[in-house]
Amino acid sequence: AQAFDRSAQALTNAMAAMCSGNADTNASKAALESARNAWLDATRAWEELSAIAIGPVIARRTQRAIDFAPTRPALIEKAIQAQPQGAQAFERIGTPAKGLPALEWLLWTRPMQPGTAACGYAHEVALDIAREAAAVAAEFARAAQTDWGAEEQQEASIQAMSEFVNQWVGGMERLRWAHMEKPLRAAQGSKAPEYPRSASQSTLAAWAATWQGLRSVTVQSASATAPA
Repeated sequence: AQAFDRSAQALTNAMAAMCSGNADTNASKAALESARNAWLDATRAWEELSAIAIGPVIARRTQRAIDFAPTRPALIEKAIQAQPQGAQAFERIGTPAKGLPALEWLLWTRPMQPGTAACGYAHEVALDIAREAAAVAAEFARAAQTDWGAEEQQEASIQAMSEFVNQWVGGMERLRWAHMEKPLRAAQGSKAPEYPRSASQSTLAAWAATWQGLRSVTVQSASATAPA
């Protein structure tokens, strides 16, 4: 959660730098590339975090808030015209027009130019993602202070472990079916499968990040000492 928070903040900075530049210059091209790389970093961190949807990710419905699929270009265009600014205004924007997939569309499918309404909206999308990332990280930090071994927490601890196992299995199934097999079956061999993150050509990296998120909490390091 902390890694996602840091990368989301870096994404807002990259978007601000891009949108404040001049169009049709080498600096503008470099700023676009920097923003794209920042998006890739934030998305990888999010894939690792959301691989097992527990705690505030579930409670806040973060997956729907910032990673709704499929992207709806018509709704993004409508939101650009509305030019929402700030958290309160963004609450009135539908989830298909914001979040990481919408920003991917604005960075790759229809790259925006500095100083345009589209760029201003993209920066606001990044700020919205960063707000959610900060809130999730803060809630995980508070949960980390819980003494799960305390007697009064034992029942909650059992429930939390049960939820973790269920969501781990669900995360594995989501990677297998929703991210891999379902798009392949939907294409039926007649067209290219619409895999997640296709526009940025980062589908494989996204799968790898999700797998790392699933693996990292279940594989003990060789140097770790087994509990007595």
